[in-house]
Amino acid sequence: MGNKWRAHSPEYTINHIKHLTENYGVCHIHFEDDNFTFKRSRVNDICRRMISGGIRVTWDTPNGVRADTLNDELLGNMKESGCIGLTVAAESGDQDVVNNIIKKKLDLANIKHAAALAHKHGIPMGCFFVIGFPGEKKENIKKTLDFAIRLLADHNCHPILNVATPLPGTELARVARDKGYLVREMSPGNLARATDPLGLGMIETSDFDSEYLRRCCARLQYRYRLIRTIFLLKHSDELYQAIRRRVLRLGRNLPSSIYRLKRIDRLFGSGKSVM
Repeated sequence: MGNKWRAHSPEYTINHIKHLTENYGVCHIHFEDDNFTFKRSRVNDICRRMISGGIRVTWDTPNGVRADTLNDELLGNMKESGCIGLTVAAESGDQDVVNNIIKKKLDLANIKHAAALAHKHGIPMGCFFVIGFPGEKKENIKKTLDFAIRLLADHNCHPILNVATPLPGTELARVARDKGYLVREMSPGNLARATDPLGLGMIETSDFDSEYLRRCCARLQYRYRLIRTIFLLKHSDELYQAIRRRVLRLGRNLPSSIYRLKRIDRLFGSGKSVM
């Protein structure tokens, strides 16, 4: 394994999208690329080709993109080409944890900037956070929760919180095992429960236990729902768009989805096209 990176050309990618939309009626695409915006010029090219080619499809990046690759021009092209969702990964809201525990080369200022730009262009954004790393203290975890809520309140950036899970073969698993932090057997069932934010974590230290982490996740969910509800009530257009996105994502039958979208349009008095 090395550091080489290969990508399909914009032309090849566009041909695939056209094949899906023209032959199968696909109206939404998940770009599952783990680093879709790694080469900014490539993504700009793909977006411009979608726009100029009249490809009417919505898309998102559920696996996440690097916040420090996003700029105003790129987000503008993303929005115009049909992007309805981006995800970035802060991992922690404490810069010291990012630098010295997670050891990720990321300035949290870039997360704030990306969230502000996405909000400016009307692109919903989510942000991944993880708590419960060996070496983390409760004050670090509190900084992460506060940072997540601030992003939500300031830029409508949705927090996605998980508990650190020592997957087999990872550095986290080695550290947790060597330092005696593992409190449950590394079984498939325990690992599955640990990946549920409200489940049972597998790592406990002198600074936190799994029940404390579970309460932190539940508390963030409560604060998120409260702030999100207030935001949607104040911004009816955001509520309208949120409902439409939900219908598109859950829709299994295209005619049925279009019918539901038309009803939503009438409810909100929108003259916008459903497609």
